[in-house]
Amino acid sequence: DASWYKVNLGPPVCFEARNNRPGHVTYRGSQGMLLGALKLVYKEGAVRCVSNVAYNSRWGCHGYSSLKAYPLNVIITDKHNNVIFPLPQFIQHNAGLWYDMPVVDDKYSDELVFSNFDVPLYLQPHMELRIWFGEDLKNWSETDNQGRVCVDVMGYVIGDVGGAGGASGGGTSKAQALLKDLKASLSSIMQKSWK
Repeated sequence: DASWYKVNLGPPVCFEARNNRPGHVTYRGSQGMLLGALKLVYKEGAVRCVSNVAYNSRWGCHGYSSLKAYPLNVIITDKHNNVIFPLPQFIQHNAGLWYDMPVVDDKYSDELVFSNFDVPLYLQPHMELRIWFGEDLKNWSETDNQGRVCVDVMGYVIGDVGGAGGASGGGTSKAQALLKDLKASLSSIMQKSWK
């Protein structure tokens, strides 16, 4: 889809589950962009909230009993570690920043998509984004965490610095196209999980 822009122009961005080791990506474009969504595309690796490999996950801690209701723990921040995604209303365990997203499987989903078309993210040249394991960001219960995951970082462009942004008709049609694309992706995931 032409509206998705790869933010990490080089190799995948890798983050670890402890010891303050987020992944770093710097936007190298020459002009700012308004992003209605950020998508992390899984490339390799596994993380977990304990030492036991049975809990390996792409996005959190698969099947860990006290986290089954909110198994996701990948967080996107700015360079000052202010949380950009997920939005605060989705975080269900504040101490470790654990959350849930509909139709996302922490172990098998290939993508993690965060969106906010109401308040788009302005990605300016040289802006740094960080990808964190939430417990690592909060320094909460991280001593037994293990693993490393590598992702590509994609932005859904709804306007550039000269554009009207998400409120324009073009932004609305792009948002509708994104929703159609997400619906197709979710349908594909659901079909795979029932096989």
